[in-house]
Amino acid sequence: MQNHYGSNIKKGAGILIITLLVAAPFNSCENSNQAVTKIPVTDTGNTVLANDSTITLDTTINISNISSSNYSGNQLSGNLAKQVLYSFFKKKGDFISGKVPSTILAADSNKLEVEYDTIYFADINKNKFRDAVISYWLTPPHASGHCWQPHKAIIIDTDSGYKITNEEFIPTNYSIDSIQSNQGSTKLFGYDYDCGNKKIIRQLRLTLK
Repeated sequence: MQNHYGSNIKKGAGILIITLLVAAPFNSCENSNQAVTKIPVTDTGNTVLANDSTITLDTTINISNISSSNYSGNQLSGNLAKQVLYSFFKKKGDFISGKVPSTILAADSNKLEVEYDTIYFADINKNKFRDAVISYWLTPPHASGHCWQPHKAIIIDTDSGYKITNEEFIPTNYSIDSIQSNQGSTKLFGYDYDCGNKKIIRQLRLTLK
């Protein structure tokens, strides 16, 4: 898959979206652009108030490969999530942040560089072990000068350990503010961000099923 800058980006599991548009304002978070013009997604940052005319996309996303497990290892943490993420992309043949050669050979020209960004804990498969939505940068090696936004996937416990699943279950322009898991329901709150024009298009309230 190519993003709107023409760079090759990997495509993960498909999604089914049932859309309902509702008019309502909502608070969002945004941090200043970095030197590479990445738009960080964290739980903290400068508050950006949406215009009164900003709509809210209230939708349900059906995620796949989610089931209960007999996992009995360590509880999910940011460090464990980073290890799982890097192992996942290393097996695909991609570069890990901090371990990219200064010169990219022609044979490696299609490889991407992955860098851990943020973890948002949740209870997705409804057991005592935490799951999460994880965001990460996935760009050409040594990328610069473009408006990259983080990719998202789900990390969940399985019988054989924590695994990455449902890559790209939401688009990169969907930025996350927070996640709430309550009574078997997981909701993601955030905003649809137009990076090129530096503006919020709409607020998001996404229910994961």
